[in-house]
Amino acid sequence: MSKIVLFEGIDGSGKTSLIKKLKEKLEAEEHSTSIICGPLNKENVENNIKIHDESFVGTPARDKIKKINEILSFSLDRIDQLGAIKQKEGEGSEFILVDRSFISALAYQFSEQEDDLNNVNRIINLSLLEGFDIKFDLLILIDTSPSVAAGRIKNRDGRPGDGCGIYGEVPLKKDKNNALESSLESISINYKRIISELMTSYPGYFGKYSLINGDSDLELVLRSAYEAVLRR
Repeated sequence: MSKIVLFEGIDGSGKTSLIKKLKEKLEAEEHSTSIICGPLNKENVENNIKIHDESFVGTPARDKIKKINEILSFSLDRIDQLGAIKQKEGEGSEFILVDRSFISALAYQFSEQEDDLNNVNRIINLSLLEGFDIKFDLLILIDTSPSVAAGRIKNRDGRPGDGCGIYGEVPLKKDKNNALESSLESISINYKRIISELMTSYPGYFGKYSLINGDSDLELVLRSAYEAVLRR
C-alpha cells in the first residue's frame, strides 16, 4: 500500500532539493519511490494564464477575472496531478512524494479582498480530493524563514529555474529585498493558517502533520524528513 507524502512550503524553502535527496535515500534502501510535481504541467498552466489574461484587457473587474482564471488554470492541472498520484498508487509505488499541491494554491492565490473566491478555491480542491479518493498520509511543511528563502531566490543570479530546487546552488545568506521578504512572510502566514484550518475542519484528507525547519543544513532537513516519512 502506497504512502502518499505531501511537501509544502514557500518558494526558496528547499522542498524540491529535499525531495530528490529523500527519493535517492529511500531507493538506496530498496523502497520504490515516485515524485509527483505540482503543478504537474507548469508550462501549460503558465501559457493558459497568459493567453486568457491578455484577453481581459479593458474588461470591468479585470483583477477579479484574472484571479478566477488563475484558480481554474491550476485546478485543471490538479486534476492531472491527482490522476498521476492515483496511477502511481495503482502501480504499487511504496512512497509517493508530492512536491506541492492544492495547499500551495490556497496559500499563494489567497486574496484578502475576495473571500468568495477563496472559498470557491478551497471547495474546488477539496472536491477534487474527494473525487479522486486521495488522502495524504503525511503532510510536511518545510518551515523556512522568509529572509533565508528570499536570499536563496535572489542568489540564483537570474538562472532559469527548472523546478528542481536550489539547495547547494546558492549561499544561505540574508536577503535585503524587503518587498520579496515581505511577500514570502505573508505567504508563510497563509500556509500555517490554511493548514491549521484544514487539519481541524477536514481531517479526513490528511494523516499526520510534520513541521520541519528549512533553515537548517540540507542533511539535517533530510534526516528529519526521512524519520517523519518512515515513522509508523
